[in-house]
Amino acid sequence: MAPIVTDNIIIRLVSMDDKPVAELIRDTINTAYSSQNSWTREGDTIAGDRATTEMVERLILEQGKPNHLLCAFDGSIVVGTVMVQLEDMKPNEAEIRMVAVHPSYQSCGMGRRLVDASTEFIRSLGRDVMSIRVLENRTDVMQWYVRLGFVATGDRMNVLDESLLKVKGVTFLKLSRSI
Repeated sequence: MAPIVTDNIIIRLVSMDDKPVAELIRDTINTAYSSQNSWTREGDTIAGDRATTEMVERLILEQGKPNHLLCAFDGSIVVGTVMVQLEDMKPNEAEIRMVAVHPSYQSCGMGRRLVDASTEFIRSLGRDVMSIRVLENRTDVMQWYVRLGFVATGDRMNVLDESLLKVKGVTFLKLSRSI
């Protein structure tokens, strides 16, 4: 399927008004990470879904305490997500997680737009370093972030639930960049 290109995309923080679309947000995240049509899929490495409806609803209800969820909307369609995590970070740092773009919107700049939006948001919080964790066996994803200015720090983190690993022993590598 060819990527959908539209100028009607709005990227914004979710609010309580978005609680009715929690399932759509969940589906976008899970489709981005599991669909065979998605270049960011990790189904060969990790089993199961990335997000549940309950998790998304909690992010919406607890927006900013301490994490922030941004979503890209094409009208009423949720086409992408990125979560900004401040918890357990250095005072000048924020981590982006769940950078997810629906496969129909991949390869047309949507991922970059989400990273750019999260960069501006992180700057507005007075932080000047952003980081992300990438599965070490996903060199294509790492290379994409390197093209956006991220550099591998050498730090490794275990996957939270190692029972979900299909590739035993794989870890996350931390990449970061100054903003």
